[in-house]
Amino acid sequence: SEAMMKRHIEIFSEVASLGKQKESVAEVAVFADPHSNSYLMDATKVHKSFNYNCMLGLTKSGMAYDLYNLQDLDKIDSSRYKLCIFLNAFHMTEGELAAARSMRSYKLWVYAPNAIKDDGIDYRGISEVTGMNIEMLEGAFDDRLCVDEVKFGFDSPVTPAFYVNDADAECLGRYEKSDLVGMAYKNGNFYVACGNIPSSVWRTVAKKCGVHVYSECDGALLVDSNF
Repeated sequence: SEAMMKRHIEIFSEVASLGKQKESVAEVAVFADPHSNSYLMDATKVHKSFNYNCMLGLTKSGMAYDLYNLQDLDKIDSSRYKLCIFLNAFHMTEGELAAARSMRSYKLWVYAPNAIKDDGIDYRGISEVTGMNIEMLEGAFDDRLCVDEVKFGFDSPVTPAFYVNDADAECLGRYEKSDLVGMAYKNGNFYVACGNIPSSVWRTVAKKCGVHVYSECDGALLVDSNF
């Protein structure tokens, strides 16, 4: 009827007006770099370990986050976030490094951030950006990282692999076979040496940073200033 149609229009108008007013309430910023994956060999089969599978874990983590392109790092007001996550920042420009250093929020780095320079590969860059002494393991590495009794890691052997060798860093997780430190925290920086990070580990980090976790049931989350 005409009255019902009019009411439907009123409802849709109300919903639309709410949409215009909603704002993000995320306390976490996630940065992904579409260009960094071009530095990975197809044979390693680890592409999905950083963006797709880590994002899957984040989606189920129960915390709200905003997703950004790494190249927009210096354009974002990071002060509104308690935690900034860098999924695959293998190559970082001087501007991006400067923006990351100026952040007052906690930062989490995955695998080999800042390892690729314009003139080649320099794994010392990982230590520089994380503030921890990160060392490389020789040969194909096939081990699982254990964090709070949860085991995760790459789906196939990778090279290079890394571990934390820093007496001043807090150990948060060790490799199952070698007992080497694969996840650690130091001076506002978290480092995870492998991809495929599950939801429970994201929640552990979030809580350490004071980020609100809305749910721990591994379900999808939709939250903003209105809902």
